[in-house]
Amino acid sequence: MTTIFDFLREIEKRPSTFLFQLDNEREKQLRYLEAIILGYSYAAWKHQGPEPTISFARDFGSFLRKRHGWSMSSGPISALLRETPDAETAWRTFWENVWDFERELISR
Repeated sequence: MTTIFDFLREIEKRPSTFLFQLDNEREKQLRYLEAIILGYSYAAWKHQGPEPTISFARDFGSFLRKRHGWSMSSGPISALLRETPDAETAWRTFWENVWDFERELISR
């Protein structure tokens, strides 16, 4: 069964296919990614799909807050953009943390 992490792997491989922005527009890609994650999470909840987390954005935000001490008042994507020096670094930091978050969920 496919999970949000499987979908995110596809996005990471071909971001412009899913996020409709060029790779030099990382902030826009992150904003689109945020919307996709929220939509995916809602659909998984509505259809009671077998996901490792019911609310990806909330739980990933908690993971980032615990790991980095960042405020999640405006969500994980905004926190990444605020707390890293530039959008490219935020992009890389997102993926590094997503895969660490997945490993943490699996180990529970």
